[in-house]
Amino acid sequence: MKWTLISQGGAGDQTLGKALSASSGAGQFDRLDVAVAYATLPGVKALALAVGGIPQVSRWVVGLDDAITQPEALDYIAQLPGSELRVVKLTPARRFHPKMYLFWSSSENAKAAAAIGSGNMTVNGLRKNGETAVVLTADVTADAKALKRQWQEMWELGHPPTDPELAAYKELFKKAKKQRKKISDLGAAPPEPDSSETVDEEPTFNGEPKSARIAWLEVGSASAAGRDLEFPKAMMPYFALTGSKEVRKFITADGQEHALEFTKRVQNDMWRLMFSSASIQSAVNRTTMRPTSGASRSDLVAVFRKCPGTDKFNLQLLKISSPAFKNLAAQSKAIHGEFVTTTAPGGRRYGYL
Repeated sequence: MKWTLISQGGAGDQTLGKALSASSGAGQFDRLDVAVAYATLPGVKALALAVGGIPQVSRWVVGLDDAITQPEALDYIAQLPGSELRVVKLTPARRFHPKMYLFWSSSENAKAAAAIGSGNMTVNGLRKNGETAVVLTADVTADAKALKRQWQEMWELGHPPTDPELAAYKELFKKAKKQRKKISDLGAAPPEPDSSETVDEEPTFNGEPKSARIAWLEVGSASAAGRDLEFPKAMMPYFALTGSKEVRKFITADGQEHALEFTKRVQNDMWRLMFSSASIQSAVNRTTMRPTSGASRSDLVAVFRKCPGTDKFNLQLLKISSPAFKNLAAQSKAIHGEFVTTTAPGGRRYGYL
């Protein structure tokens, strides 16, 4: 099992959120399981932003001890499509105190990754606090099963919340929040998180490409030995392109950064992005976007995620048949964010989240 240590809040640029972003992208996972002591609504949204949107199937076990978890977070999780929520309260004898974020594949038993550390599902926990974590990445079935088994133990401590239980917790939360304000006013604790806080660009799509957090495009028939990807003009606002021959930086799952150039073809008003062999190798472990079978039409889709606060993009090349891409396409379709370059034969799908 591979492991990576994360130290957040120090002199470096590491955050738990960035580690989760890298972990969720590298493994092509379509399942998310979360076990945390405390959760806030902005924290759930920050997690969604980090991992490129919550998968269509997710499970959450969240602690109610100390009355810190925001009721709004529980309500938000409960209404997520395909989500299953459990809550845990172990006081007064002990606390429910884990922080585990588990990604896994429903179709490939050997693939799983987990971030385990001190960071709760809050904005501070994912981005700002002094926190540590280890990211464990499995590539054999036995290790993946071990990660799932550890999460399952936390899951079994929880239970589905009842309406009376949630109503009673909301009243307790209000009272505890007033007491925490007194402690905050003394300077002994940070201010109470605001449940209405906006978290960067929340992962929503309002119909305008520039508002999207994620964009994807089927590769189709890539030219230039399988390195030249043609884009419809409609996608250019996503990349904030204004003129031909503009360079953008793309980060692949192995952490490599690649400067690639967009050019415009006047004859058909389409844009092209020339990939380097190294960027394709970093993204999909081969040097061409053409399929290994030798067919003319690629088996890949290019997925781009904006890096918050920068002009860079995370880049993935996923197989069209993969659960990860099917999940993305389903999410785009659900919000009317899926399109096709042409209705004629050979048209390629593209979309946004």
